[in-house]
Amino acid sequence: LMGGKSEIREPFMAAMEYLHTYSLVHDDMPEIDNDELRRGKPTTHRKYGEACGLLAGDGLLHWSTQTAMKAFLYADAAKTMDAAVHALSVFAEKSGPHGMLGGQSVDVLFTGKHPEKERLDYIYRLKTCALIEASMMMGAILAGAGNESVAQFEDIGRSVGMAFQIQDDILDCTGDAALLGKPLNSDEKNGKTTYVTLFGIDTARAEVERLSENARHTLENVDSADENEKKFLLWLIESPLPRTYHIHPPILRPPLHHLRQPPSSLSLPPRSPLPSSPSSFSSSPLSPFLFLLFSPPPFPPSPPSSPPFPSSSPFSLP
Repeated sequence: LMGGKSEIREPFMAAMEYLHTYSLVHDDMPEIDNDELRRGKPTTHRKYGEACGLLAGDGLLHWSTQTAMKAFLYADAAKTMDAAVHALSVFAEKSGPHGMLGGQSVDVLFTGKHPEKERLDYIYRLKTCALIEASMMMGAILAGAGNESVAQFEDIGRSVGMAFQIQDDILDCTGDAALLGKPLNSDEKNGKTTYVTLFGIDTARAEVERLSENARHTLENVDSADENEKKFLLWLIESPLPRTYHIHPPILRPPLHHLRQPPSSLSLPPRSPLPSSPSSFSSSPLSPFLFLLFSPPPFPPSPPSSPPFPSSSPFSLP
């Protein structure tokens, strides 16, 4: 979308998936949401025990940083090195106390306390929007976009994140557990205030539409290098509107492998292997945004031939 072609993006893509998955593993634990299903399967702590759930999340968090830092192996010039440093700074800020972790903390502190709209917006902006903002900002930064474009993508990420979270509030009351892959009425069970409890379903739906329109409008004003990629990103922005997950296949996985099969005569250089992404890649809303800001490779790198952990381990990849 922004004309970037460097492989330096790949470690950040994988790192964001590890980071997002760690947040979900911890979110599901009894001390926070106490959920038993995630994407139609038992949550980590339910299958492997609470201690392993805690450690698995911790491991993914550290793994995300380790993986992101591998981007410096691809930095072949001072300008690329500066971009990697900037992207890593965004990655750390948006995931830490002033980002996702801070939002989760305030969410826990206000459970059962009925926060007002301003406080709820603050929780959503940090808890949900921050990682989507980071995904889009890092892609723009690594593609060499200027500060104005990076700020535009941050705005888009915030609008998409808010729309995604409010739609999640709606589906928690009205969705189908079999399609969502997680139990319904989790917010009510945990005493959480949501847009639905504050304003009702109709107003919440109208807000999802308004935020999605804001994101579309901002994206249309981005000076991009590829208008076709912009159209695809517009489609991704609209995905939170229905946001019905089908476990096989997931609706949010972009069909890039299908669209960009290389010609049979194309000879590709060898690629440095990266850890394969966890299962969240297929249904996470994050990586598609980071991926689209670059001109993607003809097909994604092949996963390792064998998992890095025994199949019985909570760290093992599917």
